[in-house]
Amino acid sequence: MWFSKVISSLDLDYDSPAYNSLELMIREAGRIGIEMQSSITVSSKINPLDLLTEADTGIQGYVTRQLSALFPDVHLVAEEQDDPQLTEKDFFVLDPIDGTSIYANGGLDWGVHFAYFKSGRPALGIIYLPMRSILVAAIKEKGVRCNQQNVANFSSRPLSKSIVGAENGFFIPDSALPFLAELRKHCLGIRNLFSASANGVDLIQGLTGAYISFGGGKVWDFAATALAVEELGGVALSSAGERLTWSTVKQTVLFARNQEIVDSLLAIRASAI
Repeated sequence: MWFSKVISSLDLDYDSPAYNSLELMIREAGRIGIEMQSSITVSSKINPLDLLTEADTGIQGYVTRQLSALFPDVHLVAEEQDDPQLTEKDFFVLDPIDGTSIYANGGLDWGVHFAYFKSGRPALGIIYLPMRSILVAAIKEKGVRCNQQNVANFSSRPLSKSIVGAENGFFIPDSALPFLAELRKHCLGIRNLFSASANGVDLIQGLTGAYISFGGGKVWDFAATALAVEELGGVALSSAGERLTWSTVKQTVLFARNQEIVDSLLAIRASAI
């Protein structure tokens, strides 16, 4: 699929040509990922546990070309760039395969994570889990959609009645382990899909009450989820409970369906770390 017509403005509306083109682009990126999954070669980055496949670079190349054709004046910040840098101007972010370890092992819970930043904050986000046939979209002040259906705002639920999504891979600092050990005493369980996008969709769909990542994540892993959570009436902070500034590539996050869960998690963190 190739778009050749430049779109003059990036209108933030679900009915706009800009949004429709971006959704089609992300769906095609997911299709490419599915097509390549059965025949990929796996390599690694500087850390041998940080995997890389041809699909990561192939999808990123495809999206780069499409965005250059559609929005030539908007910068793209993407995971597989040599030196990705944020800019003060409006920009896109992309993780072409979020959950590469799952993808490389033939799993289902990988996704394409995409967002548009306007005035330094996420204004549009798309999370696509191709193998689950789930596409979540969020637009600032326009709400959240899942497979083109409106998503209802979060309902009230305490931590004690919630499952929590929490990263626990090699990139999590040892200092976070006491928190995770204590957390299991205060919630229904801890779940990790090894994909920030899939963990985010769990929260957006109401399967979990919160999602926490202490390290290893980047702006392109979390931006769309943060926007969706806030649009649904939830809370999006750093793992330390501070406002997300989006001023650096590396991020930690604490997303929750309500402030009560945030307060509970921060109290557990303070007692355990």
